[in-house]
Formats: sequence, structure tokens, C-alpha cells
Amino acid sequence: MDKLISMQSFEVPFSRVSQLSSRDVSYQENPEKFVDFIEHIPALDSFNSQIEKFRKQEFERDIIVDQIRASYSGLNLNLKQENNLTQLLKEDCFTICTAHQPSLLTGPLYYIYKICSTINLARTLNNTYPDIHVVPCFVHGGEDHDFEEINHLTVFGKTLHWENNEIGPVGRMSLNGIDQLLSELSDILGSSPESLNFTNRLNILKNQSQNYGDFCFKLVHDIFKDTELIQINMDNAKMKSLAVSYFKEDLLNHIGQKSVLKDHNGIEKLGFKEQAHPREINLFYLGTKDRLRIVKENNNYAVLDREIKWSPEELLVKLSSHPEDFSPNVILRPLYQQIVLPNLAYIGGGGELAYWMERRSLFDHFNLPMPLLIRRNSALITNSKTLQTWHKLGFESEQLFDEEHQLTTKFLQSIDDEGLIDINDQREKIASSFDEIATKAEILDKTYVKSIAAEKTRQLKNIDQIQSKLKKLLKQKEDTNINKIKRIKEKHFPFNSLQERKDNFIPYYLRLGPEFIDYLIDTLDPLNKNFKVIVI
Repeated sequence: MDKLISMQSFEVPFSRVSQLSSRDVSYQENPEKFVDFIEHIPALDSFNSQIEKFRKQEFERDIIVDQIRASYSGLNLNLKQENNLTQLLKEDCFTICTAHQPSLLTGPLYYIYKICSTINLARTLNNTYPDIHVVPCFVHGGEDHDFEEINHLTVFGKTLHWENNEIGPVGRMSLNGIDQLLSELSDILGSSPESLNFTNRLNILKNQSQNYGDFCFKLVHDIFKDTELIQINMDNAKMKSLAVSYFKEDLLNHIGQKSVLKDHNGIEKLGFKEQAHPREINLFYLGTKDRLRIVKENNNYAVLDREIKWSPEELLVKLSSHPEDFSPNVILRPLYQQIVLPNLAYIGGGGELAYWMERRSLFDHFNLPMPLLIRRNSALITNSKTLQTWHKLGFESEQLFDEEHQLTTKFLQSIDDEGLIDINDQREKIASSFDEIATKAEILDKTYVKSIAAEKTRQLKNIDQIQSKLKKLLKQKEDTNINKIKRIKEKHFPFNSLQERKDNFIPYYLRLGPEFIDYLIDTLDPLNKNFKVIVI
């Protein structure tokens, strides 16, 4: 690795980024608008009252720490991680969480950004509030069963897919097909020492893993092994046992649906659509290899499209005795997380925070404080050479976020010193001439004015076509530079999406090593409300 490589960053406002939703931008820049759906405004001084609220909550800390330790079986914890688990047994220790599905080899860049943002905030809180201890946590969403969302990644512009015909919770899937995927990845990465070392580590982790969820857990541990990050797998019988009484309330009284629909109405009044629609029952039943909906049938319960049925009494006994056979959906998952963990804040993307806001009434029903909802950092990675090219084209760094057609127009205007494509003055003169003719014609015959107006429209349309042709001729003359604009935009916004939603972290990690992760942790401060641009 080139030790001379350095990184720096600059910021742009969220409102400058057209790929972000209006709701996302609104919450980042005007969170007070959502005050009825959040615990506090996402800011550092909000943690004062948040900490006091969570001091009054009781948590089964022995169970939590025991189960976390069990999930690290066979892995080495560093001193910072060991200290975090020791501290977590104490009443003055709290967590900051983020969560994600077990995306393939971490999937899109924002997977890594979420974790780095969470570690950054935990460090800030430990420095700001020395009388407490804050642990950064990453929760694996391995119970999700949408395989199509997690079975691919994009590396160096090439998309790789994991082929596996299994169904059910993705975290419980076998590693069938991973060998083929890792072989394809190795071909793409090449034979540099960094690439060979990385793919070798992946193969070792794969061989040490019992299933896909275990593989993802070990990979995140490997990437963040020098940090204080603690991972949590909540597909866990003892952790779920802590939430049984809350799950019963959803089964019997459908409190998830009632509460979320109430918040949907409030969110709609702000002009935003619902994020996740609640069902009457928001628990799944975990079969041998699948995750199945539980539905109400008259006064009894059943698994949808299966011959599995329970009376209410039988289902409650089953839930109490085997909580590991049940899985909360997106409606109940935030509640489950907050029941188990002393979690002061949740770090998430715009879509995630949107569905957390729809849980305010659900938390109120159970008299549980919500975590602060803090937007993870979004970032764009570029390099100094690309920025130099960009500046030579006449653009400011921030203009990376302008639309391509706007940039092309601005560039052509900037180089058109002789005004070759600017014929607006001539257009106005022609329009004015027709207006003068129409004034004269009106005196002689008012009916003829319409014909003059039609001819004016036709002539102006011809002028516009001429201007487009002149612009096209200039574009052809400047074809090399126009293509530079196009390539730079495509590189940073693949498929007109944000880079962080498409590209994987591996190319940057291979080039920069652990220093890349260290820099992200130092730079991605989720209390900073701007979009980051990282320059390598």
C-alpha cells in the first residue's frame, strides 16, 4: 500500500443532493417539523434528558452480555471490546446502535458508513459525558428473508450475485454458492499482494463459519477488529424471551397495527407517505427453513398457506416456551431492539428513520422511551486527480452534484467566448418584429392577427431548432471534454444513484487498508448534518 496516500474532505448541504428524498432532506435540515414523532431533536445537548430517561429503565444486562459473548465464540476480543462488555453490565452504561441486513460482503458503501458513524458518535458521547459509558453496537438483521436485497455487490463496476436456492431468514442460510462467488471476486480483484491477502482472509472466515449470518458476523469483526465496536445477533432465544409480553400484546390486541396507523395519519398531514404498512399481526413464525406469516382465523391463529394452526392458548404457550421460533417484522423490530438494549440513539439512513418515526405511538403505548433518531452520514468518495480534471473544466467541487445536462450547458456557455450558440438577442428581435407587424395588421383586419401569431410561433420554433443545432455543433467540437463530464458523473453517481448505494468498500480498502476505516470513523460525525465528500 502506498503510505503517501492521504485523505481529506469537504461538505455540501443535503438540499444540494438531488438523489435524496424530500423527507430525508427535511428531517436533516428541519427536524423540528417532526417533533410529534421523535423523542428529541437529534443534537448533542439532547442526550442530557435522554440519559436521565434511560437511567430509570431496567435491562437484563446479565442476559444481554452473556448472549453477546456467546456470539463471539472462537473470536478474539480486543481490550476495548472486553471493556465495553464489562461496562455493559453496569447501570451507567448505554449503547448507540445501528443495524442492517447481512448484505453480501457488506454490500453498498453505506453499510460501512453506518457503522463508522455509530462509533464516531459513541466516542463523542464518552468524551462529552465522562460519568457514563457508551458502547457502539451493530445489530445484524439476519431474520429478514428478502434474499434479493442482500445477494449482490458491485466491485469496480461489476456486479456479482450469490446463487442460493434456499428460503427463509437469510442469516440462517447455508454457505452454498459462496465459494463460486469468492472465486469470481478473486478474478476481479487480481493478484496484487493486497488482493490476495484480502481474498485469503475471506476464505478463512468462510471456512470458520457455520452459516451465512455467522460469516457476515466474522467479516464485520475482521474489518473493525481494532475498534470498540460490539456486534449483536438478535436472532436469539434468550433475547427474544425478554420481549415475549410485548409480542403477546400484538398477537392478542394488534397494538402494532393500531399504533402505527395512528402515526401514519400524522405523517401524512406533514405531506409524506407511510414507510411501512402494518399488518394485524406483525410476527412471523420461523419454520425449519422458512419465515412464515401468522394470521388470525376467526378466534384462532394459523400460518399462512400452511397446515399449522393454534388456539390462542396454544400460541401463547408456544411463544413463551420457544420464542426463538418467532420473528418480529419491520413494525415490531424497533420495539424489540429497545426492549433488549439500553439504547440512547439509533443511527440510520433516511428510509430507516422514516419508519422509526412511525413507531412513536407504539413506544408510548408501552411507556418506553424512543432512541434519538440520528441520520447516518452520507458520503461521496473521489480523488484529487479527478477533482483537478473537474476544476480544469471550469467547475467548482460542489458542482459534482449538479445534473449532467446542467453541467454540459454551463460548460458550453463558459467556452463560447464569441457567443456562437447565443442567439437570444436575434430571437427577441424576430419576436419583436412580428409583434410590430401584428399591431399594424390589427388596424386593417383583426382576423389576420391570428395568422401572424401562428407564423411568429413557427419562426421562433425554427430559431430554437437552429440554436439546438449550433449547440450540438459546439458539443461535437468539444466532444472530449463533454465525455469527461459524462464519465466523472457516471463514476460518482452510477445509474444516477448515489455512489454509497451501489459501490462496495473493497476497492478503497484494498488501496488504503485499515487506515480507510480509521479515517471514516474520524470523519463521519452523524451530528454534522452535511453530506461529506472524501478526497483521496
